[in-house]
Amino acid sequence: MSNRGMDRRPDGRRGGMNPVVVLLAGIFAAVVVLLGVLVFRWGGGPGPSGATGKGAETVVAEGRTVLRSELPKPPPSPKPVSDPGRIKETHRAGKNYEVVLKEKLADDLVSAGWPRAAANAVVTLNTEWFCRLSQNDPEELNRQRVMLQQLGQFPQVFDVLERRPEIAGLLAQSDDPSVVADSLRDQGLRIFKSG
Repeated sequence: MSNRGMDRRPDGRRGGMNPVVVLLAGIFAAVVVLLGVLVFRWGGGPGPSGATGKGAETVVAEGRTVLRSELPKPPPSPKPVSDPGRIKETHRAGKNYEVVLKEKLADDLVSAGWPRAAANAVVTLNTEWFCRLSQNDPEELNRQRVMLQQLGQFPQVFDVLERRPEIAGLLAQSDDPSVVADSLRDQGLRIFKSG
């Protein structure tokens, strides 16, 4: 009698594959085929849609600037923040930004009695120095800020500082800044002559 290619086992049952094993093998094979199709089609393999499924993308060489109008299919414009006129920047903790520091120092001097023009002249000239101090020695920056603020008690020095902001340190260190400023004015003030 033929048992269609299956031999009887010693316990009397027919030999062959367990149906659960066959079912699991079939599911596994289907998953492998499905993954193969997905990887081959969308994962960078050859295919008509490329890696993104949206067609071939234009690649711009590094260091080259391209205008939107030059692209065959430009990407959509980014959505503006709630106020389109506002520039949004995320500040990193511990980092002082030059513009913020410059404005803060000028505002501190004005609040101590300095005219805006003199404060802006001194802060603009020394911005790089103040930025380095804020990063490397904030205590020294604060000490220098306090010394400059104290010049607000001597309004007669500000005409000198507006013209020559580089002498702010000299005036801030002197016992009587108004005498030093008057002395510079009385001596014909070669310091004020350009060149």
